[in-house]
Amino acid sequence: RLAVAYTQAGEQPKAETEFSTLLDKLRGKKEHMDLLHDVHCHMALLSRKQYDPSKAAEHYRAALQCKPRDIAARLMLGLVLASQRKFAEAEQTLAEAAKIEPDNPLARMWLGMVLSDAGRNEDARVHLVKALSLSPAGRADWQLIAQRVLPRNDLAAELRDFLERYRGRFPHDAQPHVLTAKLELNAGNKSRAIDELGKALKKDASLSWIPAKIQELMRASPATKEIKGKD
Repeated sequence: RLAVAYTQAGEQPKAETEFSTLLDKLRGKKEHMDLLHDVHCHMALLSRKQYDPSKAAEHYRAALQCKPRDIAARLMLGLVLASQRKFAEAEQTLAEAAKIEPDNPLARMWLGMVLSDAGRNEDARVHLVKALSLSPAGRADWQLIAQRVLPRNDLAAELRDFLERYRGRFPHDAQPHVLTAKLELNAGNKSRAIDELGKALKKDASLSWIPAKIQELMRASPATKEIKGKD
């Protein structure tokens, strides 16, 4: 608890010392595998904050030795490896996550993103289409997947259906309309983009950038302007 408190307070050296001490006490004790897993995950997070991906990957691997079916740790390991441009290892790690939970939309999405970064666009598309066909558990995951897939024009139809289901799942959330506006503008549908922004503003009046953006779009050519602003 003290180590976690230090982490939350931003006192990383103290947190790392506490976690390292705890790690030494727990190492090799099979009856404490769950706690050992948690310590390694916390230390991986500290390593990421210190911009040390190699050390972070080491801790995620150790965490997975304790809990091989931990999807969150496996996804983070895959992303850390991808950040080091170790695409083959990242693909294998994320593919294992997708094998453990075939209907996990984040596993499918990140696997698709890594394959895309590696230049394997057709393979990437298969997993991204699968991700868009699924329904994430939380609002943040819906938004993350939509934002990541949005730049891919070849997935516009699938993304449109995904955003429609997003709106149905969270009817009071303005973000599906903001994202749909961006999708419409990518397709050159300026009037539809303006309509979606209007709907977003009705649901969240704090999006103060929208009125000016609507005015800009009404004056601009839809082929040359894109929506920018705070999501």
